[in-house]
Amino acid sequence: MKKETALDVLRKDIVKLEARRSEDLHLLKEQIHETYESLKPVNLIKGIFKSATDSPEISTGLTKAAMGVTSGHLIKRLLFGTSHNPLKRMAGAAVQAIVTNIVSNNSEKIADKGKGIINAIKSLVTKKKEPAHVDF
Repeated sequence: MKKETALDVLRKDIVKLEARRSEDLHLLKEQIHETYESLKPVNLIKGIFKSATDSPEISTGLTKAAMGVTSGHLIKRLLFGTSHNPLKRMAGAAVQAIVTNIVSNNSEKIADKGKGIINAIKSLVTKKKEPAHVDF
């Protein structure tokens, strides 16, 4: 068996260091790619909404606000349509603001009433589907 020389040890260490360098370079490239993807505007917005909806308080507030804005907009469209009359537009904006505020503040009650209506409709539909029972 041949004794290892200092040159052989040095060559082995160089090979190990080159392998380590290659692995570190690969990991660095992956990290740069992940950072680049996370800094895209779309991904930043997604991250903001995800963190906002993860919090129960914020998601409840967002739900209330969405219900209010949507219902306010629908009522405005139903009552005033797409008018070019400035007075109708101002009245529509006022009605929308009022409805949005009312719905946002009473969203739980409205949701409960909506669930009750849906359950009543379901019970009516299931009663109609039941076959008629005939006694002989």
